[in-house]
Amino acid sequence: MKNLLTKTLLTLAIFGTLANAAFANDSFGGFFNWFENSSEAINTKYRVEGYQSRTHQYFLKAGSTVDIELTGDGYTNLDFYVYDNYGNFIMKRVGGSDFEYGTMTVSRSEYFTVKVVNLSNDFNVYDLKVWER
Repeated sequence: MKNLLTKTLLTLAIFGTLANAAFANDSFGGFFNWFENSSEAINTKYRVEGYQSRTHQYFLKAGSTVDIELTGDGYTNLDFYVYDNYGNFIMKRVGGSDFEYGTMTVSRSEYFTVKVVNLSNDFNVYDLKVWER
């Protein structure tokens, strides 16, 4: 009985953490879509390996101004690129560090892809914030 209670409490704690976490619609296959209509920043820690990239999808509303902030762990060079739902290039932010910031105006409501690229040979754990103003 004690073991069952422990497992139940652990399961509830995990679900509570997931419900309160701010995950974006990326590699989780849309499981966390409840943030789709939120104007709050979506902030999640991710890991990208050396010389690799990782993509994240966000549904953004037409007419909104969107801020994108990429903050790495300080050890490698990260850049980001934004594409619309059809794969058309929208914007990029490139530099010599792992902090990048950009703003864009959304012309039509759709999913956008933010591609984070690691230009160094070591992994980077980063935060990606995307929010509508």
